[in-house]
Amino acid sequence: MCRPWRTNYNKSDLQALYKHYAANITLIDYKVGEIITALKTKGYLDNTIIIFCSDHGESLGEHGHIQKWTMYDSVTRVPLIFWNKNLLENKFICSELVQLMDIAPTILDFAKIKSPNNWEAKSLMPLLRKTKSLKKPFRKYVYSELGRDHIQSASEYVIMRRDKKWKIVIYPGSKDGELYNLEDDPDELNNLWFDKKYYEMKIKSTHEILTWNALGTFRANRVKTSKP
Repeated sequence: MCRPWRTNYNKSDLQALYKHYAANITLIDYKVGEIITALKTKGYLDNTIIIFCSDHGESLGEHGHIQKWTMYDSVTRVPLIFWNKNLLENKFICSELVQLMDIAPTILDFAKIKSPNNWEAKSLMPLLRKTKSLKKPFRKYVYSELGRDHIQSASEYVIMRRDKKWKIVIYPGSKDGELYNLEDDPDELNNLWFDKKYYEMKIKSTHEILTWNALGTFRANRVKTSKP
């Protein structure tokens, strides 16, 4: 599991983090404005779909961490903004669970190109155009994965699964893990992993996550063959 950044930080340390982060956001906002201005100047803006996202969030002292390398919501929840002058409705916020891989089939959908049948990713078009109300959640679960690197060196592999109420984080090959009730504990401070009351839930969820992982790995590497 990821070790804390520091244990002796104080309020002024956090304020410095917030200031630098706000400066970065301001810079990105300014540069996005430059891109939009350039598109408008060249006459492309009306026929452009702008997608703004981030590969990860950022910890600013939460749980003693900075940067990324954990599975807390401060890291795994990221902005995802779609804009088009003519094809999309006025601004609204969608609370459905989605994944960044869903961007690819959405782009294909805009281009009227069919996505491959074996993709796990789903087009976000039903959410963007609000053509009809969803009879069931767009996604029941979302996942995130993290492997060992030069910073996150304590765990070989980490998998997170989240729905709107529960988050579970497993460390394959380790007895450790994380389980949070996000409705009661939105700040993810009370790890229920070793609570006996949730043992059956933990075992069932771990099995489902490992099955998802194994099938996803197999499908991603399977070579399509012609029918006999």
